[in-house]
Amino acid sequence: MKKSIAVRRILAILLSVTAALYLVWRIMYTIPYDHGALSVVLGWVLLLTELFGAAELLIFFWLDTGARGKLPEKGVHPEVDVFVTTCGEPVSLLEKTLKGCIAMKYQGRKNIYLLDDAPTPEMRELAQVLGVSYLTREGRENAKAGNLNAALSKTHGTLIAVFDADMVPRPDFLLKTAALMTNGVAYVQTPQHFQNFDLFQKAFSGKKPIPNEQDFFYRSIEPARNASNAVILAGSNMLLRRKALQEIGGFATGTLTEDFATGIELTKRGYKTCAIAEPLADGLAPESFGALIRQRKRWATGCIQAGKRTGLLFQKGLTLSQRLSYLIAVSFWYFPIKRIVYMAMPLLFALCDLSVMRCDPLFSAIFWLPMFLLTSFGVLYSSEHTRTVGWSMLYETCLTPFLLVTVLRTTFGHGAKNFEVTDKSGRREWKALWLLPFAIAAALNAWGLIAAVQRSISEGTWLYTLLIAWIAYHLYLSLCAFLMVLSVGKNRNAGENELHTAPSNALGALLACKLIRLIRGFVKR
Repeated sequence: MKKSIAVRRILAILLSVTAALYLVWRIMYTIPYDHGALSVVLGWVLLLTELFGAAELLIFFWLDTGARGKLPEKGVHPEVDVFVTTCGEPVSLLEKTLKGCIAMKYQGRKNIYLLDDAPTPEMRELAQVLGVSYLTREGRENAKAGNLNAALSKTHGTLIAVFDADMVPRPDFLLKTAALMTNGVAYVQTPQHFQNFDLFQKAFSGKKPIPNEQDFFYRSIEPARNASNAVILAGSNMLLRRKALQEIGGFATGTLTEDFATGIELTKRGYKTCAIAEPLADGLAPESFGALIRQRKRWATGCIQAGKRTGLLFQKGLTLSQRLSYLIAVSFWYFPIKRIVYMAMPLLFALCDLSVMRCDPLFSAIFWLPMFLLTSFGVLYSSEHTRTVGWSMLYETCLTPFLLVTVLRTTFGHGAKNFEVTDKSGRREWKALWLLPFAIAAALNAWGLIAAVQRSISEGTWLYTLLIAWIAYHLYLSLCAFLMVLSVGKNRNAGENELHTAPSNALGALLACKLIRLIRGFVKR
């Protein structure tokens, strides 16, 4: 489906109007000033959370209204250095990636380098057998960024292609990306496409697989950023201009996401950026929940660190649209706080009789429903039917308990400083403790739902309709998250064919698969 610029602009206008009406109503009429100081404080916490979310939403939709004009192509083929980074991954994994690099078609000179940050004789031997250059360095200072910068000092190609250990480039990668490296373009970013199902796909896919969790970002959000010239550099499957990197002193250090910070610094120098939606390399999504958690902790920490390091709000070199575009990329990682607030507030009223919002269900529907419907349609339209608001809430709910502390620590200057490579070995990793936050959330929401229904019946009123629906939906999300974590269990593929080979958790995982069959039909795709 081709997304019309006119439709996107109309959506942005309508959403702006409905959001403004809703927020004015919320500010003017819904704060419970007559219910005591604590209720007023909680009411403002909820309102500020909604304001924060509305601002993110409006910025996204307005940035999405720009034209996605393709950058001009040209027929030159400068020398390319291909960097494949590794730090302890299996040799078999690197062998596939290096063979993919060798098979890339290119009319110019192509130099392939294996950048080994955890040197082993086996990896050196692999490079020799395949005929690629092997580079290593003393120590591991600055992690992946340090590894790449060390390689920059030992090579000389005009362009630099970067691949993670598991990302196998397709034969046409260089042909399609180098053609876009016109004068002034610092980098071209392509999607991170995955050969395997991610954990959400394994848990919730039916006869028709759901899209990969990352597809919305790489195939919708990133290309939309071409209009504001603020494409996020994503660390792999990318082609960069050496001269531009040298001007900023190489890949950015001091953050766990050197890619994100590097892209911002290049943009501040006035360079153009480019993202394409077509996958040109294939990798592996994390195959255990533990690996997924560690990966997202690193991304959250690194993005917040990069936002501080690059001075998004105050340093010169960025346009307003670029600042806003990068800013929402950082603010996105505060979703654990939003999810906690949205789940806790109705429970405080249902279980503790603490009023956080004064409203009549009819007025709530009048002011809130148009904004919600437009948002739902807008996300579906912008993502070309690969994402819904419901799916976004589910993804966020599954990660919230594990990212909340990380986000808070990083915000206040205590984020992790050590880069940890995402495990792509397929190693089984699962802890029953990971189920606890979702079990607690489900129990609290079930308790709150019963209390709200009982209160509505005893008082003979329909005024608690919105409250009941709000709590019921969070109960649903909590159960889905619980079942998702349970279903992936300790099994690499989390499929029924493997359950009988793992007696220790076969019953639980099999039960999860059965329960998921009952609910996945109700999960909006």
